[in-house]
Amino acid sequence: MTSAPQPQAPLFNLRGLMISALVALVLCWPIVVTNADYVFVDSQSYLRAGAEIWDLALGMMQTGLPTPDTAIEAAPGAASDTTASGEKLQFDGEPRFGRSIAYSAFAYALLSALGPFGLAWAQGTLTLFALLVLVTPQMLQARVILIGGLLLVIAVTQLPWRVVYLMPDIFAATIVIFGACLIGPFDRLTRVQQAVLTGLACFAVATHYGNIPLAAGFLGLVLFWRLVTARLAVAPLVAAAITVAASPLANLGASVVVLDEPSTVPLRLPIVLARSIQDGPGAAYLRENCGQEDWAICDAFGDRLPESIREFLWSKDGIRAQSAEMVQRIRDEEIPLLANIFLAHPAAQTWSFVGNAVKQFLRVGQGQIAAVAGFDQTYRSGDHATQAQGGALRDAFEPVVIAATIISALALAALTLSKRCTVAERRVILAMVLGLICNAIVFGGLSAPVDRYQARVVWLVPACLVLLWAAITARQTRTTRAAGKVPDVL
Repeated sequence: MTSAPQPQAPLFNLRGLMISALVALVLCWPIVVTNADYVFVDSQSYLRAGAEIWDLALGMMQTGLPTPDTAIEAAPGAASDTTASGEKLQFDGEPRFGRSIAYSAFAYALLSALGPFGLAWAQGTLTLFALLVLVTPQMLQARVILIGGLLLVIAVTQLPWRVVYLMPDIFAATIVIFGACLIGPFDRLTRVQQAVLTGLACFAVATHYGNIPLAAGFLGLVLFWRLVTARLAVAPLVAAAITVAASPLANLGASVVVLDEPSTVPLRLPIVLARSIQDGPGAAYLRENCGQEDWAICDAFGDRLPESIREFLWSKDGIRAQSAEMVQRIRDEEIPLLANIFLAHPAAQTWSFVGNAVKQFLRVGQGQIAAVAGFDQTYRSGDHATQAQGGALRDAFEPVVIAATIISALALAALTLSKRCTVAERRVILAMVLGLICNAIVFGGLSAPVDRYQARVVWLVPACLVLLWAAITARQTRTTRAAGKVPDVL
């Protein structure tokens, strides 16, 4: 009588979820040590939008679907501070731009119920749980390496800092993990495990508008890889299609109900256009053509075109000073305008895109993390100056996490290229690297090369090093035992 085979991912289950929840408590050590909350300027926007989303949802449950006029007033990020339930939220100057509905609702609910620590803990739990899908039975035979490596990842990498960062950034790592799993391990998961992992990936994509093109590009490349190697199967194809389509479809439905206007990225900022203008090609094209072509941005700014992302998107005289109708025209024209810019200045636009992507791939520091003292009733962060200890610890760890990233990358490359790494393991590692490259292309090339975009996923390098090291060690130990050189004990 033979025993049942072990599952491919023995910790990707309820037991693993509980382990993830416990370890995530330790991951929140920066909050515990400094008593600071770690945020970005956008954290407030997500939380305020979340408050409006939940207020709108409660109002809809009480009164039914809102009319379009009422819904627009209550839309997350809309200019009005009146919600569908008729209550006034004490927010001032809310811009006419939206944030991820999923993350806004998620973050506000957890912050309200459990505070900043609870939100960070939940982010860490979900991220660690997704990573457990890559832990095989073989790796569990090298528990000392797994546990010791996990402690190092918790101590010296970007993972704890991105978990406590009250932003959706950390969930981009789940998309990379999902894509790496699709390259092979996904086929050997149970149907329940496949469904749970796909659900986690769908949520991860929904947490940030930029994650939609990241998922589409990265997962598309993974499926193409499987196709050219004659390993394309139905399950990963369906899972990838669901993951890419779920967030745009959900946004489309929400925008129809709330805004009376179908959109897969409701109330988005024209960030890609702002990037092109700051880098030069967009500004050059508009200077050459604004007097000849009827572009909304020309009507809005005339010869006073803001030529930096900060001026265009965030200053009081930028796009936020325009009417809702003008802003929508600029959104609608963004893609056609970018196509014209590229045709007029192909070399400059290409060089800008590639250069920013390369810069992004290499930026893995601690920039854009602010240490603050809680939030007030409008979700504005507390006085940064009162949290000097949090800022000092963040700054002290910057060279540590950069060094850990470089050392881990070199070690992982050496192991991956060695004969001790199997073909299947090499595929997963290469898919993971492809995910990091796609992340840099989407967020650096199309938005702006800043630390937070690559730092949120680069911790996967040391994490994968630990997993690969454990797998190789377990194989070597088993081979040695089989040769009768050591007793059969761990």
